[in-house]
Amino acid sequence: MKLPLSVHSDSVTPPYLSRNYGQPGTGKTVGFVVPPQAGVIGPTTMTWGGPDPFTKLIVTAKSQEGKPQQLTLRGYRPTHCGRYQMNNAVLCGDGREESILGLTISDADNTAVGPGVYTGRVTIEARGWHDKDFVEDLVIDYSVKVEAQKPPPPQPKVEPLPPPTVEVPPSP
Repeated sequence: MKLPLSVHSDSVTPPYLSRNYGQPGTGKTVGFVVPPQAGVIGPTTMTWGGPDPFTKLIVTAKSQEGKPQQLTLRGYRPTHCGRYQMNNAVLCGDGREESILGLTISDADNTAVGPGVYTGRVTIEARGWHDKDFVEDLVIDYSVKVEAQKPPPPQPKVEPLPPPTVEVPPSP
């Protein structure tokens, strides 16, 4: 799977959405965890419930010059009841489209990353909550383009006011 993402302050990158790994209508949901691998930090266990709408997934990408660069992605499960963390297998509604992985990137999480194109590969497991035998790897090759931040617009120059003058009437 390919994951093209961009980071710049004036646009929103459409998320990557996987296929549905659940079994619609059965109540059997899937969560997404990160198996052990070099250069990747993410959830390693599943949960049921929780308040956060996304999980930070830290990957080590390579720049065009071959230098390592950490990037922070956001992983989540979109459901009919809103977003859940990617490793949260909670069921919402009838279970349709409950086991989809969403990935996106935010400039707010990557402010120290310089402009350039960064590439890498991450493996994420789709793991069954109710069907413990269900495990499937998603191998995702990603390419992230980080654009230079636009400088802020120039501020209007404010000239200081001259000191007030006091007129003294002539003496009679």
